[in-house]
Amino acid sequence: MSKEDALALAGMKAQGVLTPGASAHQYEALCEYATLALKLQRPIEAGWALHYASDLQKPSEYLPHDLLMPSLVCHPVWHHPLKSKNLMLIRPQEQHRAFLTGLLQTSSFVERYNSFIGNGPSVVEGFIQRAHLPPLQTKQLDWIVADLNGEPLGLACLADLDFENRRAEWLLGFPELPKMRQKMVEAALLLFVAAFACLRLEKVYGYVYQSNVSAQEATLHLGFQKEGVLRTHVRNRVTGKREDLHVFGFLRDEFFESRYLEKLGRKTVSQNYPQGCLKLYIS
Repeated sequence: MSKEDALALAGMKAQGVLTPGASAHQYEALCEYATLALKLQRPIEAGWALHYASDLQKPSEYLPHDLLMPSLVCHPVWHHPLKSKNLMLIRPQEQHRAFLTGLLQTSSFVERYNSFIGNGPSVVEGFIQRAHLPPLQTKQLDWIVADLNGEPLGLACLADLDFENRRAEWLLGFPELPKMRQKMVEAALLLFVAAFACLRLEKVYGYVYQSNVSAQEATLHLGFQKEGVLRTHVRNRVTGKREDLHVFGFLRDEFFESRYLEKLGRKTVSQNYPQGCLKLYIS
C-alpha cells in the first residue's frame, strides 16, 4: 500500500472530488479517485466515486472498461437506501424479521411473488444475512419496500445478477392488492433506478405465472416487452398445478427513452428522476 497514493487520495478528497457541485467534482478526477481507492482497498470510497462519475455521464456513455466491474460490486446501492417521495427501498435488517416471517407465511403473496421462495426461520435469516455479504457471493439485492417512517410494506429484488452480461431478474411484491397498486408502481420506478441508473445493467427480466393476468398487464404497462412463453414450465408450489411462465424483458435504452416513465418518475419519485434517489442516510 503506497503512502504516496494515500496522500494523493486524501488531497483529492480535501479538494472536493466527492462533493457534488465542487469545482473538483469532475468525471476524470472521479475515475482517478476510484482507481486509487481500489488500489488502496477502499471499495466504499471507490463505489461513491464511480456512482458520481456515472451521474456525470449520459445514459449512452460507459465508464472505462477496467472500472465497469468495480462500479457494480462497489456501488453504494448495495448498502444505502433509495428514496422517493413516499417510499424507500432499504436492505433487510434485524427489525424486519417479524415482517418477513409473516409475509412469507402468506400464501397469496408467495404465489404472486415467487412460489419457490420457501418460508421458515432459515429463509428469513437468508434475507437478513445477504445484506451483509459481498455482492459477488450473493449475486442478489433484496430490499424491504417501506414508507418514509420505515414501516415495511413489501419486497423488491434484483436476483441472479449476471455481472458479466449486466442483467438481472426483477421481483416486486406487496401483500395487499389492488390496495397497494400505486405504491407498487412507485417501488417499480425505484427498482428501475437501482438497475439502470445505479448498477447500469443492460437488461432486467421477469417471469409471471399464466394465472397472474393482472401482473402480466402491469408488467407491460411499465414498459416491459413480452419475450415468450415457457409452456407448462413449473409446478406452482402453492396451487400444485403446472403453469406456463410468461417471460418479460426491459432494456436499459428502453428505460431511458421512455418519456412516460420519466414524467411519472419526476411526479412521484424525484424532480430529476432517475437521479436523486440514492440516500447516504435515511432522513
